[in-house]
Amino acid sequence: MIDIIDTDEGFDALAPEWKRLESNPRMRIFQTFLWNREGWRESCLEHTENKLWILRWQQRNDVVIFPFFIDGHGTLRFIYDKHCDLLDTVYQSGANRHICYREAVGAILSNSHIRSICLHKMYGESEALQYFGVLLKGSIVARDNAFSWLDVQKTNDFVKSLTFMPSKDRSDLKGVLRKAEEKTLRVFSKADGYPFPETLVESLVVAMRGTHSREASFFPSPLMEFARRIYEEDKMDVATLFADGECVAANFLLKKDSRVVSWIFLYTDNRASTELYVKYLSQECVRRSLTFDFGVGAYSYKIGTFRPCTGVTFAIRLGRTHLRQIKAFFDANIRFVKDYVKAGRL
Repeated sequence: MIDIIDTDEGFDALAPEWKRLESNPRMRIFQTFLWNREGWRESCLEHTENKLWILRWQQRNDVVIFPFFIDGHGTLRFIYDKHCDLLDTVYQSGANRHICYREAVGAILSNSHIRSICLHKMYGESEALQYFGVLLKGSIVARDNAFSWLDVQKTNDFVKSLTFMPSKDRSDLKGVLRKAEEKTLRVFSKADGYPFPETLVESLVVAMRGTHSREASFFPSPLMEFARRIYEEDKMDVATLFADGECVAANFLLKKDSRVVSWIFLYTDNRASTELYVKYLSQECVRRSLTFDFGVGAYSYKIGTFRPCTGVTFAIRLGRTHLRQIKAFFDANIRFVKDYVKAGRL
């Protein structure tokens, strides 16, 4: 059975059940109730024409939540997809859910307000990708991004523990650590009693806008407020790097279980990103094992420096009219062209 939740009150009522489902270790922080509820609140401040459209399916004790909304153009999307890395429905593992997704497709196609579908950033094992990719007839399934991660064991020597890497790569990382010795790593965490370091963050945002490395609209105030709320719930730390007493970089680190996700990176020195990563991992692995997720984007300073595990994400697009389907084809191919250009083939 499918229920449709389209009010804030209905959204709030899902909290206990949603939080139970998100305990599934396959669920990332982007599938948690906190992230979606706060993301919906933030996105509504920026786009008041957005309409909440969450689906809840239940069959006996099995429940699946589809965290959807319909934007002002009539496109069905995942909540807060603009600022997420990996997206999916919310569920517990280990079930045949063909009927669930067939009924969800029926609900989607029967809604005349939905004129197109664009579900981004689903990783290969995503349940939504597997079922919607088959059951949404005529949909376009295409790669849209890449992500990477390292499984880091508890150790006193982070670089030495990377035994899968050639010795030259490990030597290069040691060189990064030596160069960063004069810089200071400081991690702000709610768990340690630190308030959200908004002044530091704001100074880096202003600096990045001032050098035109980011647009004037970069990091608007609603996003700052969203980040503060996630921090206050102790689901995010802020790792910072100081040189000569000045903050030169900050990385928002999202936390769920033993996985840490590098979300937003701010800097005045673009070399500081690698230095911050190496110093943070060298410090953190002394006290625990963790999976460090570098987030979306197959940038050379991540891939070439750390030789991480890699994965790709996919998008599903479908237009409900001929014109919208043509646009869906166009949008999918724009991604391919951009990747081709970045590879230096044009």
